[in-house]
Amino acid sequence: MDEITIEQLQSRKSEIERLFGAMQAAWPFFLQEIKRREAEMIQRLVTVNDDELRGRIKELQRLKELPSDLRVELDDIGAALSETDAAI
Repeated sequence: MDEITIEQLQSRKSEIERLFGAMQAAWPFFLQEIKRREAEMIQRLVTVNDDELRGRIKELQRLKELPSDLRVELDDIGAALSETDAAI
């Protein structure tokens, strides 16, 4: 497996930070739409047992977790970079 370089970590960190900046104003609106679609699909799932629909609901649930997943990744990258700086 390829080893991740400090430059790659720093690049990914910058990427996530830019993404957070871009998402800041729009995310509440996207989240509202995601929740609306999820509720609609769940309502349909009550009447129809559909594995594809169940999968789409799970995808929407994962999408709702995107900001927190990115935050965890950003924290992990920050910790890794701090450890690298301490080792140098």
